[in-house]
Amino acid sequence: MKNSFLGLILGWLTLCGDGANAGPLCKKISIEASPGYEFFELCRSLDVLCGIDSLLGPSGDATVFEVQNVSGRIALSEIMTHNPGHKWEFRRGILSVSPKRRTRDSPIDRHISVDFSSMTLTEIEAKLTKNMGIGFGSMSVGGSDASDSTKISLFSKNVSVREVLDRVIRTHGHSMWILRRQNLSESAPMYNLELYSYSISQTAPRVKNRNEK
Repeated sequence: MKNSFLGLILGWLTLCGDGANAGPLCKKISIEASPGYEFFELCRSLDVLCGIDSLLGPSGDATVFEVQNVSGRIALSEIMTHNPGHKWEFRRGILSVSPKRRTRDSPIDRHISVDFSSMTLTEIEAKLTKNMGIGFGSMSVGGSDASDSTKISLFSKNVSVREVLDRVIRTHGHSMWILRRQNLSESAPMYNLELYSYSISQTAPRVKNRNEK
């Protein structure tokens, strides 16, 4: 397993060598993040749009995630080893992380209509979590950067929640969304929706431990 992992790293280093055109994941970055903040720090450091689906909340492990002067691709691989039930891909310019096995009745797949007229990320986040309907009642407002005053206008009719969130961050230009799974219950899953801006935030937002009230 170790040799296989080293082989992957060597392959990625080759892809990201001089003259390669492998995109933003070849940028060299350094990350130091507490549990639950790794994807935020990765996406902020790379300045790429990110959509993270059904990530489990921090478990309470205080181990700090840290990588120094590595490519974004290697940093992402390291983070994914801590999220073995997920996969990643670039989808229309967004680094998308999603479960390998879809959760039953996942909120991300529901179809909604929205009308956002000159709203900030904080206002959009609050409106989405309020108006989703049955099954979203346990979803609470996460941690949009309230100091980011960028206004967004967006109208979408009968599209998935994922598509709405992707359109929001594309319109904003320097942001990400996380749909965070707060428990492991199949019958009564709890989620937390979070929208974050990179243009203002300099430190990782606080994410509640899934055991925290």
